[in-house]
Amino acid sequence: MRCKMLMMIVLAGASMMAAATEVEVIPYGPPPLLNGRESTNEWLYPFVMEWGWNGVLVRLKQDSHFVYIGVVDRDTVHTGLDLYLDNMAGEIMMLHVSSAHGQRRMENGGWDEIIYGPPESWSSNVIESIFENGQMKFLFPDVFEFQIKKVLLPLRTFKIMAHLKRPDKTFPPNSDSLTSDYWFEVELYR
Repeated sequence: MRCKMLMMIVLAGASMMAAATEVEVIPYGPPPLLNGRESTNEWLYPFVMEWGWNGVLVRLKQDSHFVYIGVVDRDTVHTGLDLYLDNMAGEIMMLHVSSAHGQRRMENGGWDEIIYGPPESWSSNVIESIFENGQMKFLFPDVFEFQIKKVLLPLRTFKIMAHLKRPDKTFPPNSDSLTSDYWFEVELYR
């Protein structure tokens, strides 16, 4: 009996490891409104792939021209997000959103300087601010939403990592911005 139970645990563990290394295919779905507000209709299953860990949800879907990525932390308000993409064609980039947009590319194993300004081939919501009663007030989003042109992702597969800022939280856990070895790998329908 003990041997049979141990074998079941080993098989369950092997099956979970195999599932974790499989490449997920991003489903097609209608585009979300990039307003930073979480709407039940915009990110509705079955039109979305969703991963979750420690309060963080990463959602993906696509249409003919764009990939949409939504990152939300149900437990904590963050003041920015760096979204890392490895397009599997030799280019690794970081897309930054806070109260401004920025982006940078990996060159020779390190990151070049971040360039702030209008995004190239992508868009997202930003953290907005208003002046109210003589004070600056920040309007933090429920979700960081990205719209990325598929021209940035020329192959069927790519990898992603999300780094939520202030406080820091990385998804997938234990991943690193200097190597995409532990990032999520996803596949586009073409």
